[in-house]
Order: sequence, then structure tokens, then C-alpha cells
Amino acid sequence: MRLVAAAVLSLLGMVTIAPVATGSPARPRHPRPFIAYSTNSFLKSRVEGAPVDRALTQQFQQFMATNHQQRHVPYPQIHGVQGSLWGMPFAMSTCADPVWKIGSAFGSAPLRWRQLRTKGFRAPADLGSLLTGTNDSPLVVIDRCDHFTVWASSVSVAGPHVLAVGSFGAFSHASNGLDRRNPASNSRRNFRSRGVIPDSMVIRKDEMHYAVVHHTDLGQVLEFFFVETDGSGHPCFTNPMVGCERLQSGWGTEGTRIAVAPNVNLTTRHCSPQALVIARTLKHYGGYLGDNSGNATALKAQQATPGHPIWHGVLSRNELEGCISWKDFVVIRPGWG
Repeated sequence: MRLVAAAVLSLLGMVTIAPVATGSPARPRHPRPFIAYSTNSFLKSRVEGAPVDRALTQQFQQFMATNHQQRHVPYPQIHGVQGSLWGMPFAMSTCADPVWKIGSAFGSAPLRWRQLRTKGFRAPADLGSLLTGTNDSPLVVIDRCDHFTVWASSVSVAGPHVLAVGSFGAFSHASNGLDRRNPASNSRRNFRSRGVIPDSMVIRKDEMHYAVVHHTDLGQVLEFFFVETDGSGHPCFTNPMVGCERLQSGWGTEGTRIAVAPNVNLTTRHCSPQALVIARTLKHYGGYLGDNSGNATALKAQQATPGHPIWHGVLSRNELEGCISWKDFVVIRPGWG
């Protein structure tokens, strides 16, 4: 009756009454953090319905249960937290950030990305304070201004907004996020040593925060820094990789994708909110064997440092202990996805 009366009075030009909302207001949902590349990219591909290689799954589980560096760690560890300097220094930049340039490079320096030396890329002014100084001292920067993701290794500050690196490369966000040497790539420029997708190398804090709040996953495939791959095969790699470390004698070709099996009920496990996010991600998207770790298999979190304690104790090195184990994983048929 109130709304009918209001309509009548409004027609008479006397008054306008807005309808009164009832019930609780809808809770605003923040958009998912930016994830680069096209919707059909490998990085965003899910593994529901993916073909499982049962023979390789059995081999994988046997290897993980017996390898001398892996058998006492029956779950993926997390690097870059709790004082570990083996995570991934990471930044996401906008056009408001300063320009940094690559100076000297003693390793691979792709000509197609010489603009990183001349025009540079956008990154926060304190980029140098994120570096770890370890023997690989890596770096990943998602440049939202110029629309590419930069990767570099053995990184140090060589001058004002200038970096000295061992190797570097970059992937264009307008592409499907595969190295240009991959037959499935639609880019003539993308390049990273052996084809690792830079964005897959890091568990980002913004993705984790969103996933915990919204009870979802990280929204992308991750790279496993694997205990030891097998470099003796021909070929010794599979999609998305384009090369391998030949001197390795462990298990699996680089690029092999593993995932938490679809029948694993994570709600029955003892998982922290952060562990549940990672476990869901590995169930929905999986991860592929990329770089060799030289130690137990791990995922890399966005690097925390004394000056940037970004995780504030909510993520630990053994976060996945009791949540998932290698026995929960299956091997996806090589080359799929």
C-alpha cells in the first residue's frame, strides 16, 4: 500500500518516495586479482576431466616415497616464508611506478626483449629491497602498464633503477602465455629459460587473500620446483616446457603436470585456510615440474623479507603438512592442456 500511495502522490506532483529496501544489503565481492594471458592459456587451464596416466602415477608415487631427499617430506613445502630466502621476489606495477632497466646480463638475453634494456619496464621504487641475494636471486614483475611479465635471475641493483642480471626474459600479456618455441604458442617474443611461465612461479599474496576470503583457489597453474627430474629422455620435456636440464637422473620429464586427484575430499583434511587454498588450486589446476630444486619439492611463495613481512605469519614452510600428501596426486597424461 505504501508504494501504491507513493506512486499516486508522485503523479499528482506532491512528493516522491523511494521504495524502502528490505533485508540485508548484498555484500560487495571484490574482483579476482589480475591474472595475465588469454582465457585459453595453459596458466588458466583447469584439470577437471583431464586424462590420468595410471602407470606414471604409480611411478611418481613410488619415486616420491623412496627418493632420499623426498621420502621424509610427503607433501609440497613452501619457500619464501619463515626466514627462507628461496621464495620468489615479486611485484605488480602500474604506470605510476618508475622505469627500471636491465643493465648487464651474463646469461641468456633475448633480442626480442631488448626493450627491457632500452625502454625498461615499470616496477616499484623499492624493487631492490625485495631481492634475496641467493645464488639464483630471481625476480618476477607483472608490468600492468606495458602488459608483460618480466623474469630475471641472479638479480642485483647496479645503479639507480638499473639491474644487473644473469638471464632475463618476458611474456606478453596479449599472448596465450607460452614460450615462443612451444608449437602451441601464439607469440613471437615470449622467452624464458626452458619455457617456464614466469607467472606460475609464485604464490601471490593478493591471490591468496582473495581466495581465503572467497573460499576459492589461486586461479592458476603453479610450477613445482621439483626434487629431481629425469633429463635422459628424448624428448626430456613436454608442454608447457621447451627444454630440460639434461644432467638430472630423477623422475619425470620437465613439464609433467600433476594434480590432487578429483576424488580427494579436502573438507575431511586438517587444512589451514591457506593450505586449503593451495590444495584446491592443485586439485583444480595442478602444477607442472619445472626447475629442479636440489632439495625436497616445493612451491615458491611471494618472498617475505624483514623489510616486507607480507605474510605476517599466516603461511609457513610446512603449511601443507596434514592437508595433502604425494599419495593424493595423480599424473596427467603428458602433453595434455
